[in-house]
Amino acid sequence: MESGHTKPGDRVAVMQQGSIVERLRADIRVLKKIRESTDHSFVFFAAQDEKEVEIRYASRVKGLYNGLKNYQGKLEGLQKFGLIGKKTAQEKTFLDWAAASPKNYAGTVDALAAFLKKNEAFSARSARLNAVTGGSTLLGQALTIVRAVPEFQKPDKDRESAFQERNIPQIKMGIQLAERGYVLDTDRAYFKYTLKKQLAVPVEQIPVALRALLAQKSEKAIDDYVDGLYAKTVLASPDKRLELLPLKPAALAKLDDPFIRLAVDLEKELKAVREESKAVSQERADLKKAFEEAVLAWKGPNYAPDANGTIRFTFGPVLGYAPKDAVYYLPQTTLKGVLEKDTGVFPFAVPDKIKKLAADKDFGPYKDARLGDVPACFLNTTNVTGGNSGSPTFNAKGEQVGIIFDMTYESVIGDYYIIPELQRSISVDIRWVLFVTDKFSGATHLIKEMGL
Repeated sequence: MESGHTKPGDRVAVMQQGSIVERLRADIRVLKKIRESTDHSFVFFAAQDEKEVEIRYASRVKGLYNGLKNYQGKLEGLQKFGLIGKKTAQEKTFLDWAAASPKNYAGTVDALAAFLKKNEAFSARSARLNAVTGGSTLLGQALTIVRAVPEFQKPDKDRESAFQERNIPQIKMGIQLAERGYVLDTDRAYFKYTLKKQLAVPVEQIPVALRALLAQKSEKAIDDYVDGLYAKTVLASPDKRLELLPLKPAALAKLDDPFIRLAVDLEKELKAVREESKAVSQERADLKKAFEEAVLAWKGPNYAPDANGTIRFTFGPVLGYAPKDAVYYLPQTTLKGVLEKDTGVFPFAVPDKIKKLAADKDFGPYKDARLGDVPACFLNTTNVTGGNSGSPTFNAKGEQVGIIFDMTYESVIGDYYIIPELQRSISVDIRWVLFVTDKFSGATHLIKEMGL
């Protein structure tokens, strides 16, 4: 193998950054709700023909679709491989051992099961609040101001860490940069959409600040309410938002801004949830510690350590896979495949310069002799999860051959259960990175700086 190259069977390593059956069943209930939702149109695009709107909301839309695809893959995997049955069998084996062990860990298991049931209700309430507060950029800005103003009245050492002096420049930057991620009319349409989605929710589950409105079960009432918020607020101006930060709480209240009033009401419930979250997190940590002690005693030296927060390596060969009957995916893709996916429409619009480089076979030193083309991406059997994207992929010599950026659709179930024959991570080949840097972008100074 030439230095830096990969081929099927090569072993690579990826640097990583860092279950009770009832928990699994709870996850399945959530995944089913997401999959069964028929409205994935994200109607907050009030003006789909406007490129500016598309650009400003591109990140949010990608995030929503990526999340949806991830959940669909997990749900399919849970059902296809009968994981409830597998986990139930594992749990029974553990419970039988726990009950018979000299220390009798059954009490720990019962306490954890009770906590999971309680935590599900807390998580649902928290998610409901987040769904509402995440429905409007201006509401999010109002909440930042409502939290910051009273915190700024305290001595720095007594403030919540997010609002200490060292973080004020970041808060101000966030207020200014918020303008890049929303359009006012679209923000208003999306908030209406968000609130209307709550009409199907039982009133007792709706945030207190909005119960009176949503109890009317009227879309017109929501339209009128939201239009009033946006018509009378001063928060559409980032400069005005920045002017509010130094105010005293009384002066902020005197402003009588509708978004500020709503944020004040929501903050009462949000603060209670944050405080409860601290207690829940501590209880979870204590129970997890006791449970891990039991599992460690059960499995002994065969129990893999939790390496979160440390540098980790996962390794395996470059290898394709068969996701279904009579279908096999090769482990490498090339520039030819990139051109085959070209539709001329984002995100599959291949730049003309890439097409010309391909037509001229102007591959520079980045051509793979065996493939006869520039390699684009490759699969390997390593196990990654959310947060690993951007980690370097090394060959057996410790040379960087790629950058991890995703996993295959069939691999997302790996968060619950590893299916070795389907578990594949996807890395962009480092030769593709250099090809784009050098031949497409003309950034030869970077190539020289790396000593290549």
